[in-house]
Amino acid sequence: MKETDKKVIFDSPKIILLIHSLIIKFLMSLHSIRFDNVYTETDDAIFYTIGKAIMSGQVLYKDIFDHKTPYIYFFNAFASLLNKNHLGLYIIEVTLLFFTLYYFYKLIKIILGIEDKNDLRLYIPTFIVSILLTIPSLTFSYSRTEEYAICFLIISIYIFAKYFYGDKIEFKKKDIFIIGIFAALTFMTNIRGIVLFVPFAVATLIRLIKGKEYKNIFITFLCGMAGVVAAILPYIIYMIVTDSV
Repeated sequence: MKETDKKVIFDSPKIILLIHSLIIKFLMSLHSIRFDNVYTETDDAIFYTIGKAIMSGQVLYKDIFDHKTPYIYFFNAFASLLNKNHLGLYIIEVTLLFFTLYYFYKLIKIILGIEDKNDLRLYIPTFIVSILLTIPSLTFSYSRTEEYAICFLIISIYIFAKYFYGDKIEFKKKDIFIIGIFAALTFMTNIRGIVLFVPFAVATLIRLIKGKEYKNIFITFLCGMAGVVAAILPYIIYMIVTDSV
């Protein structure tokens, strides 16, 4: 491998933000159930307990019940499948934080119009956001639904920003499809989070109308709904298979 190639790899924002995510989540995890095998009454313990129950064969909303939307339990079920000692939660939370920070970094890059990927003006606000996102863990409110919703929202806002800070009026079909997926995942994880998608959807509609892109309004709607269906379909299948409709 050439020396220049090595420099590109190790100077990559992805590497920097991944290492940062690993470290900050490890430090914040010292206050979570991950290093305390005694379950508490916090939401994270409830989510994880129900997730483990799902993996043991119990049916959500039929054999076990809680008032949250389903995907937060499925994410925790997947975490328990990865590792029974909460390491799975750590892996998922590091992944969520990494993608949240990476796309926030890219969002700032677009908004400020900065070309240099190592500019401190990109990293300083990103690191500050990482602290703000993890402070709630100090109150023992860990693995909250907001962690998932914020990740989905930030990625979606980045896609919207590419659209609004560019000259093109038309969304790429795959982009609006992805936004539809994340909007549905947000709703199925944290219902309140879906409200934050509304201003961007309205702004997109207004811009399309002003640009007289009436055909694109229909195409955008269809692609977005296709993403929504794709995200919700696994739960529909789950309800049919488990006879919990």
